Amino acid sequence: MHHQSIPFFLFNHTYESLSELETDDRELSVPSVLTNFLSTFTTEKPTWNELRFLQLIGEVRSFSLIEFDSLNQTISFHPLVQLWARHHSCAIDGAIRVTQTILALATPTGDGMTDYPTRKSLLLHFRDSLESGCQLHHSYLWPAGKTFRNNGLYAEAASVLEQSLKAKQCTFGPEHPDTLKSMNNLAHSYSDLARHTEASEAQRRGYGTASTHTWFRASGHVDKHEQPC
Repeated sequence: MHHQSIPFFLFNHTYESLSELETDDRELSVPSVLTNFLSTFTTEKPTWNELRFLQLIGEVRSFSLIEFDSLNQTISFHPLVQLWARHHSCAIDGAIRVTQTILALATPTGDGMTDYPTRKSLLLHFRDSLESGCQLHHSYLWPAGKTFRNNGLYAEAASVLEQSLKAKQCTFGPEHPDTLKSMNNLAHSYSDLARHTEASEAQRRGYGTASTHTWFRASGHVDKHEQPC
């Protein structure tokens, strides 16, 4: 994760999304260290305990390890602190995996008024974490791709969504609904890049129809059926 402007909502949103995951999905794709960490900030109900989280932030701030921007509700580390932490971590791959999982779970999948600015605020952190080269679980590649696409980074979006499709094909097979949804999402990224032949083929395979070629000829089209998978 980038050292600047870490949104304060990140952990709350992660906890809420984690609570909605099916038990099997949670066990397969969410590192146990993350669930254990988040459980520290929950009440007996369980719900997110904002006060307990703020107390931790205050304690870390007392050691001058982070800065808290109360106006923008973001947290920042000094770059040297982050660099030291990365070089002295005994499980850097695990830390990267946790970071990517937090980002993916906290990313909104809708297209509401607050969803676009939220994804924009996460862009810097997605780019930083994905540059690590650590493989991301297939369930979380789509939020990264949507974030890139919404911010006009179409090549990056296509690259991530290609990884998502490949992972879905290996995990579920070529005809599984999740695989077909990934194919459809990739088609829209190809269209953004004016790769219309590839887009048309991916769209045909994703929706099972060959009647979509004309759809891709409309420049600047925003798909209303893009689906998380």
